[in-house]
Amino acid sequence: MSFILPFETEIHALDEQLAAMPKQGPAYAKTRARLEAREREVYPNLSAYDTFLLSGHPLRPKTLDYIRYIFHDVHLFHNPEVRGDHLMVAGQGKIEIAGRQIDVVVVGQQTGPSSQRDDLLTLSVSEYQRWNQGMGYPDGFRKAVHFMDLAEQRGWPVMVFVDTPGADPSEYSEEAGQAFAINEVIHKTTSLRVPNLSYIISLGASGGAIAITPTNRTIMNRYATYMVISPGGCASILFRNRSLESIRKAADGLRLTSEDAIRQETVDEVVEEGLHPGHRYPRELLVKGKEAVVRNLAQLLDLSAGEAERIRREKFFAMGVWGESDEQRDADTLARQATEQNKAFTNLRKQLAKYLVKETGKDLRGNGKPIDEAARLIQAEGRQRVARMIYAIERRDSQYLSKALASKTFTLSKIQWAQLREFVLARRYGDMNGAASLHPNGGASPYRRLHPVDSIRLLTDEGSFQEFEETIRYCSVDQLQFPQYQDALARGIKKTGLHSGLITGSARIGGHPAVLAVNNFGLVGSSLCDEISEKFRYAAHQALETRTPLVTLAMGGGARMQEGTPSMYRNIPKAQHALNELEETGVPHISIIADPTLGGTAISYGLRGDYMIVVEGSANIGFSGKRVVEQFQQRKVAADFQHETWLLHHGFVDECVTTDRLGKRIAELLEHVAGGGRLADLQTRRPRKWEPKEELLLDNSPVKTNTIEQRLVTGRKKGQEPFHPMNSFSQRRNHARTTS
Repeated sequence: MSFILPFETEIHALDEQLAAMPKQGPAYAKTRARLEAREREVYPNLSAYDTFLLSGHPLRPKTLDYIRYIFHDVHLFHNPEVRGDHLMVAGQGKIEIAGRQIDVVVVGQQTGPSSQRDDLLTLSVSEYQRWNQGMGYPDGFRKAVHFMDLAEQRGWPVMVFVDTPGADPSEYSEEAGQAFAINEVIHKTTSLRVPNLSYIISLGASGGAIAITPTNRTIMNRYATYMVISPGGCASILFRNRSLESIRKAADGLRLTSEDAIRQETVDEVVEEGLHPGHRYPRELLVKGKEAVVRNLAQLLDLSAGEAERIRREKFFAMGVWGESDEQRDADTLARQATEQNKAFTNLRKQLAKYLVKETGKDLRGNGKPIDEAARLIQAEGRQRVARMIYAIERRDSQYLSKALASKTFTLSKIQWAQLREFVLARRYGDMNGAASLHPNGGASPYRRLHPVDSIRLLTDEGSFQEFEETIRYCSVDQLQFPQYQDALARGIKKTGLHSGLITGSARIGGHPAVLAVNNFGLVGSSLCDEISEKFRYAAHQALETRTPLVTLAMGGGARMQEGTPSMYRNIPKAQHALNELEETGVPHISIIADPTLGGTAISYGLRGDYMIVVEGSANIGFSGKRVVEQFQQRKVAADFQHETWLLHHGFVDECVTTDRLGKRIAELLEHVAGGGRLADLQTRRPRKWEPKEELLLDNSPVKTNTIEQRLVTGRKKGQEPFHPMNSFSQRRNHARTTS
């Protein structure tokens, strides 16, 4: 474990010189002056990457250091049966504000056992691994929900400390519902009726951070970082390498520093560290941190029940930067395209069926007699024409088909071409009725990523979809001038023919009115961004105004890296707040999730439906995708990992439906709602909860060590002997069993 950062080598050398000198005399004063001069040169001029390194320094004060310094009478709760429970600290305490003793619920991420060098140097390998580099597990987020519920019941404010390199991306965490747990805690954080304050003390990375930061106010230490993804992860995905140059470029592009956060309004206040960063001067930072917490909580305490939620919602609804394209598209353009594709596809199937009967009919033998050479030649020519037809369909060659079938020119979607291929193959090599016996999976058509026009065609009544004109031209803009982002947008627009990552509008499904929102995956993976979340908010608002069910087809990756931290901080809470409004008024949300639904798309709206359907054949449904998980754990995942069968087995979704049955099934659900039924009554997924097993009293007395377990004694009845300090939670639990 390294305690010396590359830019601090000289500072460390001066520290050692000072430690060896008597504190009196000119030599000490001169060396001290050199140290202060070097600090003035280094810390105000850190690059984004250097700031990222500093924010993860192991000696920076940790969550329990802040809780111990800021609060008193703190009772923490623990469940030893839960993996990684120590990574999420939660409980209740008191804080003095303007002479008043205020009860508070505290929640925070603890990245390690200590912020003291000597403790960390003696850490065993097993103990180091137990802390999992500070990456939280699903039940930690459920623990946070438990205590936010408690705060709401008691009318207490919630104080949140954020410090994490991200949520754990292991196969275990995916199986335990990482994405679903993060979705739940964001839902709770945004809908909380009491005030909440979050404090990013060091690392605030990815979904692990956004899970608990969308609060009424957010403060941040000067040398903390707040980011949608780590610079290394960003470089690997966008630049296809992890060279130091690429990582530095990614760090610059991500806009992850506190200065960037203030400029982008992702935090409300920065706690200054100046020339004295927290890993070198922890006491100073704790003092400033306490002042900031008291000041910000004081501003929130007078908010009445429900007012905190309203103000929080208005805050996030007002966020976002997007542009308007010059794309010429009317409200019914996509509906017309869907209708035209349907007609073209139906006609082509009829023509191809006749063509195949004609050509393959030459294979038939009359009266069981051998065929002559001339007939054999005719037969061979027929087979060749069928083979050319199959090849043309494989290449999506509409000109060849139009010529061979003597038909009009036509336009089909990618999925229709694939369906046409299956249609021809089934009749050529299966039977003339087109039985799907050739499919390796027993006849089910494999899933394909849908273009928005496909979604409209498959889900809605013909011609009924009307895109919302108010948001029809919304598009993403390169607000951070991120490297290669404009090129990525241009490629997506060319590929899909659309400028937007989300298509929204009103429609009828099986005769029932609905508001529809479908992702356009071909445009930068439909990753969550300002434009998408604003269009989603507007669509949800239309559903609210008209009391019409919202149907979403989610298909997208994480929050968009090229739009930096705002893509995460603004847009995930904005989508959740929009769904909160529907939940409060009883407007149902049916969520269809397809391959892939990961990261930001998953934890914003994809995995939050009153009824959740996974499309058959889908995979990559969760928080971290298969490739990330395998890289992290250095081994392959299970064959069905994040597939529809896996999701059903773990109780994450309610139903699996084939692509061609989606429209019919949604119509059935809307019929159920129209008849006064509740979607909740149809759910088959299994909710998971966290429950406390142990209560711990945080010892506020001065101690030489910052090892967290050595600060904890059990909350026993008055007069009973307290437990002795232990070196680990497990040792303390064993001690509890023998002394109780």
